[in-house]
Amino acid sequence: MYASTKISSNNTMFSRFVALSYILFFLFVPITKSVSYIGWLFPIVLYVGHILYAYSFISVIKMLLKSPLTYMFIYLVLLNWFHDHAFVSTQVEVKLLGYAMVMLSTRYFLKEKIITPTFLIIAFSAVACILIMDGYWQYFIGKDIFLNRGFLPGHIRGVMEHHNSFGLMMLFSLMVFSYIFLKNHHSVYVKSLIAILILMVLELILLSGSRSTWLSVVVFWTILLGLQYKELNLKIWIPTLVVLSVVIFLIVYHTPTIHQRVVSMLQGNSSGRDLLWGYFIAKIPDNFFWGHGLASPYYLGFNEGKFLYPHNLTIEILYSFGFIGFVGALWIAWRILRAIYTGNQALKPYLLASFITLFGVQQQLETSILIHKVAGPMLFFYLGLLQFFLSKKRSNLF
Repeated sequence: MYASTKISSNNTMFSRFVALSYILFFLFVPITKSVSYIGWLFPIVLYVGHILYAYSFISVIKMLLKSPLTYMFIYLVLLNWFHDHAFVSTQVEVKLLGYAMVMLSTRYFLKEKIITPTFLIIAFSAVACILIMDGYWQYFIGKDIFLNRGFLPGHIRGVMEHHNSFGLMMLFSLMVFSYIFLKNHHSVYVKSLIAILILMVLELILLSGSRSTWLSVVVFWTILLGLQYKELNLKIWIPTLVVLSVVIFLIVYHTPTIHQRVVSMLQGNSSGRDLLWGYFIAKIPDNFFWGHGLASPYYLGFNEGKFLYPHNLTIEILYSFGFIGFVGALWIAWRILRAIYTGNQALKPYLLASFITLFGVQQQLETSILIHKVAGPMLFFYLGLLQFFLSKKRSNLF
């Protein structure tokens, strides 16, 4: 537990600054240009400033020494010193440290009651509505509203650089809207509005052509509805899901680009991921225990001039950090899953479904939390929320 702070957690002005910083975080991170870094710097600067003002230097050191994350990062830094590409790895380490501090700041501000989970849900939902509007504008007009970006051939991407990043933001939106919709205390008007937003998000996910997001949606809803079936009115839900399935089938069937993506996925076309996975798996035994280091710039001949990554978090951890790092990652995953299973039973379906979907599906098919400018800060933000919900009466999970 944190010690009492010199600055009151109820300080209205500071709370407003923190609230604004998260609104800017949600707005700027999806853009994936230089401003995306500005987005996640806002909460970090306020977090560091609050910590330095509220605690003595010795207290800060003690807090760091209690966190397993500190020792994992020290291991990562020491590991990369022994590789030829230390400078490149250091650049990536600095970004990764920033992503991790998004997690720490989120947990801290929630724990100190400077902001609330309700505020974060409302703020993200508002930004999600902006992204939804921008996606549809791009679909009908051809350019997005904010940066005048066109959509990629067959792929809606909104204000973002890549359709898979847009798919990830829509996946987060779907998770948040599903949570709001399934909460019983909301009025029929709120539920109707959220139901419409869910349908709009689902259509944009289809139009994004992000197959990893398609699969993630199926897994998320399967787990969530499977764990919630006792609380659901099956006389309403079964017909609803049948109608929704028919609508999705008609959209897929009558949209050539989406239909082609579905067919290629069913035929096992992985868009080159099988080549990437094979390449990196073959390199793992070269340095099995310690790994090759973070952001190891191996040249891949089939994509000249670019450093490619496995598009699979498990392979990337084994390749970059070796067996020791892989064991550490498994330890973290086990602690999270155990905490979810034994923690707040009301939140259990949402936390379990979201964690398995994000790290068991999405992160096994896309650029990882370790290096990606959207997935990194957003998934670490999610882990900050997770730590807050799961460790209110415990020490740090990681």
